[in-house]
Amino acid sequence: MSKKSEKKSSMSQSQLPSHLTLGGRLRFLREKRHITIKVMSDMLGINPTQLSDLEEGRLSFSHIRLMKYIQIVKPSRQESEELF
Repeated sequence: MSKKSEKKSSMSQSQLPSHLTLGGRLRFLREKRHITIKVMSDMLGINPTQLSDLEEGRLSFSHIRLMKYIQIVKPSRQESEELF
């Protein structure tokens, strides 16, 4: 298999469910890394209800909070490309 077809093949294997919202994709990454909502909310400096509301799309992420969330879950390059 050529490098081009290997790259194409690996890129076609999505790691994040495409039907989810941004918050849902972030929650998927958090859960995949076994980070509880309590631990993540503590790390973000918010309560678990607020984090749930962010992940469910009832509240919007601020740019700073979104960047902090991403730093915590450390998505792979492919996951990063699929987030947005």
